Amino acid sequence: MAGTIRESGKTLLVEGNWGYDQFRIGSRSETLVDCSKSTFVQQNDSTKSGGSNYYPVLLDKWKNDFELRGGTINGTISLTDDWSLVYGYQDSSKGGNSAGVFGKDITGHMTISNWTIKQTFDGIRVNVPGATKEDPTHFFTIRRCHIDKARDDAVECDQGQAGLIEDCLFEDVFSGISIGDDNTPSSARTRIVELRGVLLKMAVYSYRGQPTQGPPFKVTRNSPSLLIRDSVIAVAATTDLDLNRLQTAFDNLKSGSSNNYFLNLTDDPLPRDYPTIPSAFRYLQGKAARDHWSTVRNAWLKGGSVSSIPNVAEDTMPGRQPGIHYVLDINPDSGAIRIKTDEAYTATVTVGAKNGLARATSEVTLTIA
Repeated sequence: MAGTIRESGKTLLVEGNWGYDQFRIGSRSETLVDCSKSTFVQQNDSTKSGGSNYYPVLLDKWKNDFELRGGTINGTISLTDDWSLVYGYQDSSKGGNSAGVFGKDITGHMTISNWTIKQTFDGIRVNVPGATKEDPTHFFTIRRCHIDKARDDAVECDQGQAGLIEDCLFEDVFSGISIGDDNTPSSARTRIVELRGVLLKMAVYSYRGQPTQGPPFKVTRNSPSLLIRDSVIAVAATTDLDLNRLQTAFDNLKSGSSNNYFLNLTDDPLPRDYPTIPSAFRYLQGKAARDHWSTVRNAWLKGGSVSSIPNVAEDTMPGRQPGIHYVLDINPDSGAIRIKTDEAYTATVTVGAKNGLARATSEVTLTIA
């Protein structure tokens, strides 16, 4: 093992090229675990030369508050094999659940900062069992991390813990941020996961035999709410694995979310059944979206942030633009009228009567020439 560990006051220095060796350590008294001069390899296929290293950096059962400072993890997870093979469903020797940085059973406040993680399965995973208790503080913080290419989640924290993810670049990931699964406790609904200055770009990979993009947010009915500020969400396809999860995330978006962009990097408009983009986001499509992503990404890589994004107007209905396709949905019971465009903006108007027109049709399509 070329990697070394040494103590320096309240700092634990982890240095060197660890290769396929795992750095795993239990709870200690140090408040900083400094891996800034270390590199690791992540691999979840045990048939490859060099062997496997499912969890290159794993901190286990830490009780005190501490910071885990990176560090580079050079993953070798396949970008072309189907997701089911990479996850180990087809052959457990050729894949399996894996994460570059794993905070396991943490009961203190864990801060993960300044990591670069490339070609990973899950980039960062945080497991905080204490999150089921009522506590307004952040249980975890992820700051200034760069995750480049992930076959599953950029960040996974499914136990329902509150947290802050700020000033991070996650690009070409299959799924974005996972904050809930079937085992997330109902008490997590009162919690908040805040994104502040996060750049998140999705990518299409093979999933069960089909080229597919996962959702930017993986949530369930018990997941914490999202508070999103000064952030950019970019999708690489106009459909994804589970639009219902994205709709749930938008439905539970906290008031105070603001100054964000939702980028459709394709030249195709979002389909009519796509979740309505909240007013906290400005929507861009095609070349304008790609140019904006390039601008904010390059600024981040040069050490900047996205906090300089101009304020987004609260008005969610665009002006009358030639060629925009509008859909008018009329609820036959309430008389509510919902206007939707291919630009994914909406406006709602309520009329007082259940008139014959409302009962006669549920959708009217209008194209403005």
